[in-house]
Amino acid sequence: MDALEPSQSTLASLVVPTVVLRHDLPGGKWHYDWMIQRPGGPDATLLSFRLEDRIDRLRWADIIAESTPDHRAAYLTHEGQVAGDRGVVVRLARGEAIFRDASPDRLTIDLAWPARPDAEQVPLRWQRVMGQPLGDGKWILRVRELADSPTPGMSDDAL
Repeated sequence: MDALEPSQSTLASLVVPTVVLRHDLPGGKWHYDWMIQRPGGPDATLLSFRLEDRIDRLRWADIIAESTPDHRAAYLTHEGQVAGDRGVVVRLARGEAIFRDASPDRLTIDLAWPARPDAEQVPLRWQRVMGQPLGDGKWILRVRELADSPTPGMSDDAL
């Protein structure tokens, strides 16, 4: 994973979208893709990880993630066929994220997910994800559910 360009003070002030996709591959295998828009505007690329678990459903877990190349911002809303006969994606969750720390050797992101994706006005579930590289594109991600918003300005109205 490449380091993010903005300063730490800029990172902490930007709320960006994040999604979880189920990616069904040709041949029957599948995985989850977790994508977080990098700071830099609506066309910024998406920091991306391949996961075996749905990160939005975890409360307290350490998981292994595979860093994948950045994706286009279009994947925040895309569902359906992936170009080049690479399968089909379905969006399972959409949330908001704030980068707390992002460098080649450390990642800390605060996340807000709707508690119930089927309702318009719902309270949010809060998480903090802290990551460190293990080598060969693998990362250990420590997911911790938080009792309340860790971030001033992120409230139940954020989504």
